[in-house]
Order: sequence, then structure tokens, then C-alpha cells
Amino acid sequence: MMGVLADKTKTRFGKYRPYFLFVPALLTVVVVLLFSCPNLSDTGKIIWTGVFYIGYGMLRTAIEIPCNALINAVTNQETERQKMISAYSLVMGIFTTITTSFALSAVSLFGGENTAKGYMIVVGFAGVLMTVSCLICFFSTEEKYIVETERIPFIQQMKNLINVKGLVTTVIIWLGGYIAYNIMMGS
Repeated sequence: MMGVLADKTKTRFGKYRPYFLFVPALLTVVVVLLFSCPNLSDTGKIIWTGVFYIGYGMLRTAIEIPCNALINAVTNQETERQKMISAYSLVMGIFTTITTSFALSAVSLFGGENTAKGYMIVVGFAGVLMTVSCLICFFSTEEKYIVETERIPFIQQMKNLINVKGLVTTVIIWLGGYIAYNIMMGS
């Protein structure tokens, strides 16, 4: 759904770049609230976490899909796209390793005995870095190669999708993995 929304976006800034303006700051607020520890009943905390976790997932998707689509809009050269994807993957791998290695130490450093405060500071700092990097991306890129595709009604798109060989198996495997991942992360 986010891909369709991004493809239908038409602004003077382009299709994908506008998402770099408002989504990161909103995502930062949602993640800080997700990691806050409000003084609620156990049921209230579960509802709080559920609402903000769903918001986190939706906003993360709202930045990741345009980010991935932007590569094709910035250049039409396959070798340049591959270099951009490789650089993106390398940077993501490095920062994922750094984050997973030192996040808990940073939580302890900033929060002391108050773990919730530590998490809020760490994710807030990460959100600010994400927002700044997205703004840099917004101001330093230009969508030069937007390809308009044939407009197919949504119902027809769904019918076409259902006829893709192997789709059902892929979706079942993906859903199983996604559910398992979220159970793991949730626990």
C-alpha cells in the first residue's frame, strides 16, 4: 500500500523525496513514546505499546519504501544503482553492528538506574540522526528519472497479483517469518 501511495504522490519535490521531510520527525516522536514507560495499568501499557508499535511499523514503512524507490528515480544507470545499493547495504550493516553492540551500554550511560529514560534518550538521539540524514538526502537528491506506469484499477492489480506463480507460497513463508520475528522482538 505504501508503494502505491508513494507512486501516486505528486508534489513539486517529486514522488519520494517529500517523505523525507515529515516522516522521520514523526517516526522519532512515535519511537520515543513507544519506549516511554507511562504510569498505566498493565492493560493500559499493553494497549500503549500496541498502538505505538503499529505506528512505528507504519512510519518505518513510510520512509523505507520511498527510500528504496528513490534510487531508481535518481539515476537510470544500472551500475550506479548497484553502487548506491551496495553503499546503502554497507552503511546499514556497519551501523546495525554498532547499534546492536553498544545500545545497551548507551542506555545504561544515559539512563543510569532509570532504564526507560535511557531508552528514550538513545532512541531520541537515533531519531534526530535519522531526521538529519533524511533532510540531507532530501536536499541533496533530485528525482530525474520518474517513469509513469500504466494506470491499472486496484481490483485488476489484485487479480493480476493473485495470478503470480509462487506468490501464495512466498506470502505464507514471509508471514511466518514476520510473525516469528515480531514474537522474538516483542519478547
